[in-house]
Amino acid sequence: MKLENIKIGHSPLTDSIFLYRHGRDAGIALEKRDAEADVVSALVSHMMHGHPSGAKKQVTINGKKYQIKVTPVKESECIHPNCTCDDYCMGDDPYSTPTRKDAGA
Repeated sequence: MKLENIKIGHSPLTDSIFLYRHGRDAGIALEKRDAEADVVSALVSHMMHGHPSGAKKQVTINGKKYQIKVTPVKESECIHPNCTCDDYCMGDDPYSTPTRKDAGA
């Protein structure tokens, strides 16, 4: 197996990152597996190396510029905007709607 036949992709349908092996057509996966945890872990490790308080990096992809910022989050710090953590969960998705802690009770 050649490394040229292995790629990392994103599925808009499942919104997941995966590692896949392809044949002649790079758009068709012969085998694939979820790789989101691996990708994010490698990115955080790369960005935090030598920068314990965090780091920013600018990248250009297909002519568009993006800024990636990685900072440590304190255990008691909630990532939901405007959350006091008195009424809302400690969810790990900042784009989700915070849920009241007692919502399921």
